[in-house]
Amino acid sequence: MFCVCFVCLGNICRSPMAEAVFTRMCKESGMTGVKVKSRGTLESEKGRPVYMPAAKVLKDNGYDFVHFSVTLTKKDVDDAGLVLVMDSSNYYDVLKIGGAAAQGKVKKLGAFTKSGNDIEDPWYTGDFERTFSEIKEGCEGFAYFLRANHAGQIYG
Repeated sequence: MFCVCFVCLGNICRSPMAEAVFTRMCKESGMTGVKVKSRGTLESEKGRPVYMPAAKVLKDNGYDFVHFSVTLTKKDVDDAGLVLVMDSSNYYDVLKIGGAAAQGKVKKLGAFTKSGNDIEDPWYTGDFERTFSEIKEGCEGFAYFLRANHAGQIYG
């Protein structure tokens, strides 16, 4: 089983969107050996539902997804095959939380897009649709990467 953990700041916008998108991609493509989860680095959002504008974008794009924020722990990092973060701030937070176990496991989801840019926080930009599109593109690129590099683990 290959565990992928998507991480953003609060786990109420970007990382739950990525979890929903990638979970569906895995199911539709037969990648049954992939466990998908999402976490946030900000303790104060723990237990909150997906932020309403992010939930609306998911619903408008055909995703029926219920999620409550969970804070990232060192165990999450230890258990993950890869931790995919949304931006540089998340990257450094995961390295602090995960310690030595995080070395080599943390990648930016945006690295799997054509632009290679960070996936900006729609909490600040207000553009949830653009964020969703970037996440979807990143998940598609990441799925290609997984199939090319971890095929033995991801197909059950």
